[in-house]
Amino acid sequence: MLAHIESPSAPTVVDDARLNEISKGRGGDGMGGKRTGQMKLGDERVFIFNTFRWPTEGELGELRGRYPHLKSWYMLGEGAWTFRDGRATRETQFGICQNAYELHAAWGCLHTCDYCNIGEFINIALNLEDYLARLDGLVQANPWLKLYKFDN
Repeated sequence: MLAHIESPSAPTVVDDARLNEISKGRGGDGMGGKRTGQMKLGDERVFIFNTFRWPTEGELGELRGRYPHLKSWYMLGEGAWTFRDGRATRETQFGICQNAYELHAAWGCLHTCDYCNIGEFINIALNLEDYLARLDGLVQANPWLKLYKFDN
């Protein structure tokens, strides 16, 4: 993949600690008290090629404590899929939704809208083989579910 990406500089390989430093104040830790429209992100995006992890809740809590600026956009490698509760959505947003697992492999946005809160990072998980090996277990554990959405 890297061979097909044009960039003014070579990609840099970093560990969680370094990514945590890079992310501080740049949207990886959420809006940092700023409201939508105050971030003024500019034109450039930062691409992060990441991998999924499958941490327990305890392990994830420990990682979030150690790397507090990686809590957004699944930068700790968690969040391969999330459950959307259709009933709760209907009650709070007055829309019509059915239950679904939303399957993810990338987070972020390429657009550079100053009014947005998404931030400048595009986080892309690359270990899709491991992801697919675990996906069967999710489907088998939820035989009643009829809707799975990939990167909505």
